[in-house]
Amino acid sequence: MEQRTEVSDVFTAFLPSFLQKHTLSAGQHNTITAITTCRTAIQGGHVEACDSCGAIRISYNSCRNRHCPKCGGMKKEEWIEARRSELLPINYYHIVFTVPHELNAWMRFNEKWFYDLLFDSAWQTIATFGQDGQYLGATPGMIAILHTWGQQLNYHVHLHCIVAGGGITREQKWCLPKRTSGKFLFPQSAMSVVYRGIFLSKLSAAIGSKKRVTLQTPPDTMAIADIIKLLYQKKWVVDARIPFGGPAQVVEYLGRYTHKVAISNQRLIKIEDGEVHFNYKDYRDGATTKQMCLKGEEFIRRWLQHMLPARFVKIRHYGFLSNRDKTKKLKQIAQQIDFPLMPPVLALDYKQRLRLLMGIDLDACPHCKQGTMILVKTWERGRSP
Repeated sequence: MEQRTEVSDVFTAFLPSFLQKHTLSAGQHNTITAITTCRTAIQGGHVEACDSCGAIRISYNSCRNRHCPKCGGMKKEEWIEARRSELLPINYYHIVFTVPHELNAWMRFNEKWFYDLLFDSAWQTIATFGQDGQYLGATPGMIAILHTWGQQLNYHVHLHCIVAGGGITREQKWCLPKRTSGKFLFPQSAMSVVYRGIFLSKLSAAIGSKKRVTLQTPPDTMAIADIIKLLYQKKWVVDARIPFGGPAQVVEYLGRYTHKVAISNQRLIKIEDGEVHFNYKDYRDGATTKQMCLKGEEFIRRWLQHMLPARFVKIRHYGFLSNRDKTKKLKQIAQQIDFPLMPPVLALDYKQRLRLLMGIDLDACPHCKQGTMILVKTWERGRSP
């Protein structure tokens, strides 16, 4: 069976030549090291033996880096299961907030600041329409997920938002949208105008204050005032999509989008003649799957654009779904609509979680199918097995 090409193979093949022209930050270096050593002896591991047939299994530890295409599967399943227990019998709406490409260079110099601004502006837009009596007249709930990439690994910053079709009033009463016959929760064109105004108002205020020192402008770009003026003239894209078919569809969507990385190993085809070949979906051509090839150094450059700032939270919860008082709010709502919330799956250890959430039994012997794998030896990261 032919071995699949992985992102770690790209780093191994092209990082030396990339470093001849570029330098890495400490965070970038640590992340690449983690990915290239993920599930190898360098990360540590353990040895197990079957108590029936005596078969030996050696397992290496994952790097657990959030940018690694091999890691995150279990965390994703746990996160999805937690969200499943919060779903209500209502419509959920998918809204995508994008940022004009004129801001790309500026954002690359001030990633954390602009990403925070995007989250804040999107939620303020949703909250503004939610409080409007003609639409909802209450505070809705929202989950927002940051993506910075397009299918070709280009820099494309956008926010995927799942907005609940209902909200809580100031009197703590649950209410549903006024316009239940429409396929959108709020009007798309109006959201676009309000979102642009909120985003640029916050940006202009920061520029005019002492915080300006935190907003570095890259060389060879337009003056700040000219960029702001141009952005007010542009139409900002807010994509309000049709509501999900139901709670099951919401969960399926969460599984595909929440813990994604810039590119998965499954999309890579091969490394050949100094180039990386991979699949991508062309959404301008009916989401047709096509192939693309990039020079190895260019692939690494594009990939590095999507590394998030250290400790940056890329999935955030708002309104009655905010982490601070979500449990209390959901109980209030469930009581008012007489709906039993699904209890989350709780497990004692990672083996139980794998068995319950992913159907993987690590204790079963993969050879004889009869015995149980018993731990024989472990070794720590950086130690010899």
